[in-house]
Amino acid sequence: MSTQRITLLCFMIAACAAPAMSQGSPRALDAIFAEQHVLESSLSVCRNCQRMPAAERFKKLSDWILPSDTHGDFRITVGFAPNPDNERGVIVSPILDWIATANELGRLSEVQTSVAAVKLTTDRMRIDQAAIQFLLATQANDLKKSTSLSNVFFSAAMSSAETVQRHRDAVLLCLHRSKESLPTALAAISHSQKLVASFARNDNVTAWHQHLKSTAAALREFVDVKKFGVAPGERSDSQWHSAPRSRAWEHGSGFPASQWMFADDRAYSVASHGEDFLFFAVPLEGDYDVESNVSSFGWKDTQIMTAGTWTGLIYDLKRVAYGNASFQQGFSPINPPLTDLSGHSTVHHRVTIRNKKLTAYFSGRRAYVQNLTLGQGDTRINPWIAVRSSPKHDGEAVDVRITGGRIPNTVSLSEVDNLPGWFEHFTLPSKSTLVDWRQYRQPRDLSRDQPQNETTFEIVGPQNTSLPRECFNESMLKYARPMIEDGEIEYEFWYQPSQFMVNPAIGRTCFVIRPSGLTVHPLSDGKYDQIGSRPGGGESIPVRPALVPNAWNRVALRLDGDNLQLRLNEDLLHTHVLSPDANRQFALFHYNDQTTARVRAIKWTGDWPKSLPSMQEQSLAALDPVLHSTDLAQKGQAFILPIQTDSFASGRLNLFSGDMIEHFHPDADGITVTRPNAREYCEARMTPNVDVSGDFDVTVGFDSLSAESIDSPLACASLEVDAVDSVQEQASLRLKFEADGSQVFQCTSTKVVDGERRTEYFGGQPNDANAGQMRLSRRGDQIFYLFAENDSQQFRIIGRRQFTTVPILNKGIRFGMQMLGNTGSITSRFKSLEVRADQVGGFALENQNAKLAKLNDARLRFDRAVSVDYKKQTMRPSDFYSWGSVGPWKSSDGGLPVQHVGTDDWNSSGVAFRPSVNGDFDIEISFDSVDLGVPKPGQHSRLFLQIQLEDPGQSQINTLLTHKSKGGLIVQTQTRVADERGAKIYSDAQHIDGTDIRRLRLARQGKTIFCLAGTNDPKTDTVLTSLPLGDAPIRRNAIRALVHTGGSGPTSNILFKTFDIRGEQFSKTAPVNLRYSVQPFPE
Repeated sequence: MSTQRITLLCFMIAACAAPAMSQGSPRALDAIFAEQHVLESSLSVCRNCQRMPAAERFKKLSDWILPSDTHGDFRITVGFAPNPDNERGVIVSPILDWIATANELGRLSEVQTSVAAVKLTTDRMRIDQAAIQFLLATQANDLKKSTSLSNVFFSAAMSSAETVQRHRDAVLLCLHRSKESLPTALAAISHSQKLVASFARNDNVTAWHQHLKSTAAALREFVDVKKFGVAPGERSDSQWHSAPRSRAWEHGSGFPASQWMFADDRAYSVASHGEDFLFFAVPLEGDYDVESNVSSFGWKDTQIMTAGTWTGLIYDLKRVAYGNASFQQGFSPINPPLTDLSGHSTVHHRVTIRNKKLTAYFSGRRAYVQNLTLGQGDTRINPWIAVRSSPKHDGEAVDVRITGGRIPNTVSLSEVDNLPGWFEHFTLPSKSTLVDWRQYRQPRDLSRDQPQNETTFEIVGPQNTSLPRECFNESMLKYARPMIEDGEIEYEFWYQPSQFMVNPAIGRTCFVIRPSGLTVHPLSDGKYDQIGSRPGGGESIPVRPALVPNAWNRVALRLDGDNLQLRLNEDLLHTHVLSPDANRQFALFHYNDQTTARVRAIKWTGDWPKSLPSMQEQSLAALDPVLHSTDLAQKGQAFILPIQTDSFASGRLNLFSGDMIEHFHPDADGITVTRPNAREYCEARMTPNVDVSGDFDVTVGFDSLSAESIDSPLACASLEVDAVDSVQEQASLRLKFEADGSQVFQCTSTKVVDGERRTEYFGGQPNDANAGQMRLSRRGDQIFYLFAENDSQQFRIIGRRQFTTVPILNKGIRFGMQMLGNTGSITSRFKSLEVRADQVGGFALENQNAKLAKLNDARLRFDRAVSVDYKKQTMRPSDFYSWGSVGPWKSSDGGLPVQHVGTDDWNSSGVAFRPSVNGDFDIEISFDSVDLGVPKPGQHSRLFLQIQLEDPGQSQINTLLTHKSKGGLIVQTQTRVADERGAKIYSDAQHIDGTDIRRLRLARQGKTIFCLAGTNDPKTDTVLTSLPLGDAPIRRNAIRALVHTGGSGPTSNILFKTFDIRGEQFSKTAPVNLRYSVQPFPE
């Protein structure tokens, strides 16, 4: 149906519905359509009245607003006026102009009387009257009356969704004027926040909605400043700069300015113009990382844009949205979905650029990968980093950290695939592709100094031949990142009279170059224009541009402060002065009804910083001042261990728990630890042979973390430090699997309080990384729990607690896998360990080759020695005794055969040295023909070299060769000491492969006992560990070499070759102790 027919029908209905009125009267239309027929917009009324003298303006506005014969209600309407220079649209309203004019003429009392005298026939009129009276009281600075009227108006207008919708213009105006005083602001602020929340799900974003958000933000800031004396944040930041994607629709509709606030290492959007970008000042090329915590829920979705592509997590945790400065391009699935993030306001988001490939991670999981080039020619990468917030959301980015990359002197704007940094000014909001502009790859241009294999990129804006020529149809392509700093943008364009032409623009100022002169043209907003801009208008500049026809011409725009110089083919054409708050986005402009635009080689050289700010200097990087008060990498001592095949053999790393053969699988890339369930608590963990004092950073790197069939309350990779102080403090960081397969961090703090061991659990942040670095850091009496995901070097704080300052002794650092449950298993590969502290010491840092040489040298210098070469002789009963199945010795055997037949009780066969030994010593057993019987499941078959000290705890030290029930030979050390209550505590440390081991050895120097093992050459011995167990003598009958078989059935056979005991002092021979003959090693 045509518009004319609809209009005629409306008048016919009006005539029938209001017979008492003259047909077609305005009052009749008002009765039916409630002012919807009014053709004049608020903006046009305000513009028309502005030209009038004050008295005439007052009369015109009074007639338009107050009920009369033409309309039965108050007219309270708003409009939104765009700023011709920038994106700062403002609220306009005839009623605001009316009240201001009345105040100018001294007629406010007259207006108040007129409004109060109106006969109110509907609730709508009553609410509108209250709104006008509030606005009048505010203008009159009547604080008491305005506060009272504010409560009256908002109580009525906000009573229902329908009432809000009916009076929404009045509501917006009253909110807008409420920030004139603190009482009115306090009365209005909750209503503003309620309104913003109610419209959060609205997909139809209009200027009204955006001004509502902007007004609510202004009220919040006003209240914070007036009530608390502190603003909610700063409006600007020297490193981050706001630049909205302002198109004709947003600008022409009068959308408000973007508003970002900066506070406490975060940037957050409080009001949107359109799609808002917050650009980092420094361009980056090459490989770099950006990490941040971004809001992704509660209508606060935020994205990080790198290399021209932004990525953001969708609330369902199943998809990633991605796009560029122009539009959203699509979604990419996440399978399986991320761990539930409900209850967490932000998600950790990391983007890496590697070899022109973008990888986006969310909550530690790799979720999106994009090749940034098409693989042809020397394509450049968009170098700008930005935070993005869409019109519907209030984005927030916290703790933004940028590392790596290199800073280019010149940025290419055209030689980037698909033009991700550009957008069209006149594109409809619904479009998701470039419409009027294209990028093409052209073959090599022989006229230019260009390498043979290089491709030329052209940006082309085709002529629209369907339009009538000379209709001045504007077409503009904008570059999103504005000229924040001084600099120069230059480009080449093809000029062919009447066919090919393109012009430069900065913001909304277009420089239209013609052979006859230059026109400075203010950009219009096309069909969205509300202020009567002329598409073909502008200021003529009397110059003669030296255009070269049928050739490539060169344009350069040089910005110096507010001064803009335009050069054409090296000649200065014009100098233009920009307003200080003018938009400074570079753009390409032409009338596409008249010409085609062809542009190439757009290059930008700017006065941006020439170095990336350090992490301490980056304004949005959240670095804890206590944690970063000490740089241990510069001032401390270090123990750095790449974990690999020989980490155990070197003695730098020990097993703390678990089974070496079953649970630990070393190779050149790390040690893979697999801990299956054991129907009870179980673990497989490692510990370095180090002691640390003072402040420390303990870091362990891992990858390939996975779990299968978990139904347990605990299945995790963990890092723990254990301090031996009065309350036995422990701190542990765990990356824990839940039964549903999700992953969360868990921090623990354990202390003994009133004799009870108490553990606090905290820091339950979700994280789906299967690789990274866990770190525990102590600074003074504080301990920090930190994590860096995957290959990142940026550690973020998961938790923090008070912690003891005492040293962390040997075996006090532990890492590996822990599990509690009936099913499943958990696996990870540990790749590195780094310990930095004020002081780092211990066995792992000692030079083991020098230590071995010293031990070997001391061995040759002992005055006393008893050595039996079983290949040549048997042992003297005065020095040795044996038990179990030992011998008989025969020279033909080439040694002393020792056999042990396994039983279900613990027993053994072996040889013991009778005398005690004082002072330093060196004891060794060599053997051959190793045949340790395969033990029953859960048991071990072993060859021990064992000593027991004459100290209060009767400490026992063993170097032993073990055959596990699941096969394989390993070398271990084992100690037995007494705790403060006298209870015996056994501690195993499993070290190296035992296949080729033929000698076990124990030696003491001073108060330290060393455990060693080796092949037939003592120069190749491995120092397994050192134990600070004091200088107590070895007891009589307590130097033993013995064989044990695990369980009944199997038999072990070993041929002893030599037994060598050397020391500073031996006691006299003691008689045989029959108790030790029967059972020398009770477990």
